[in-house]
Amino acid sequence: MASSGEPPVDSPDPWRDPSRPRGSTYGRAGARWMVDPEAIWRPDASGPVGPAPYAVLITDGPGNGESGPRIRQADAGFARMTGYTVEAAHELAFDAIAGPATDRKRLAAAFERLAAGHPDAGATVHYRRDGTPFGVAWSVEPVCVDARHITHCVWVLHEIDVDRAAAEGDRAAPADAAIIIATARTSAGGEYRIVHVNDGFTALTGYGIDELPGRSPAILQGDDGPIGERERLRRALAGRWPCRVELLDYTRAGRPFWNAMDLLPFRHEQGETVYWLALANDVTEDRDR
Repeated sequence: MASSGEPPVDSPDPWRDPSRPRGSTYGRAGARWMVDPEAIWRPDASGPVGPAPYAVLITDGPGNGESGPRIRQADAGFARMTGYTVEAAHELAFDAIAGPATDRKRLAAAFERLAAGHPDAGATVHYRRDGTPFGVAWSVEPVCVDARHITHCVWVLHEIDVDRAAAEGDRAAPADAAIIIATARTSAGGEYRIVHVNDGFTALTGYGIDELPGRSPAILQGDDGPIGERERLRRALAGRWPCRVELLDYTRAGRPFWNAMDLLPFRHEQGETVYWLALANDVTEDRDR
């Protein structure tokens, strides 16, 4: 019998488009999972996907003074990268991971671009909780989900050599992440609806940036793919836990691709999950090797 907070095994996949016919009944087969110390859900050692090779932050929008925006949500990757726990990271100023070698002028320029509604990417030196420096190649996206002004920013951080970050700066910037944000389901009969996608996501899927808002994220799904991964996703969504899964999705043109997707619940200050942030990664070539 399912424990509290988990849907029964035969309940519908919450991100599945109900208008599409089912190819099979979802069961427990292959549904092995574990929780790491920072409470990110991911496949265990026998699964196809390991921890994400990057960290994800959700911060306030720009314009919060010299200390920069405050961190509202951090994933387990940030905890591993910086030494702060997920709980300790909440409410930290972005400046908490800055130090003597941090290019604050470059970060100030990023905040200015965000305030104007533009994404940015670069590389700067930052500091762990114990004071040791490390390099970060980052991309950041302004997000407006429930108002006409920028409410939050999504940062994707890749750790690089500290000397490279200092020497190369923006030349070491990563490629744009593929980001999608959907509303959380607020009732048993509620639906997940897309409220934001970025250029990286449209480049990956082929959908136009104005085609997806208001639609279900299930638009990418077909009737195949690993049952265990679907089960893991379903349970994580029901429990409002972060997760990393690998799904077989489809572009607008119908091309299948393997999507290693990282999801992070996007919570109000009261702790209620109101949105889901997802980063999509095409790992088809890696699986074909």
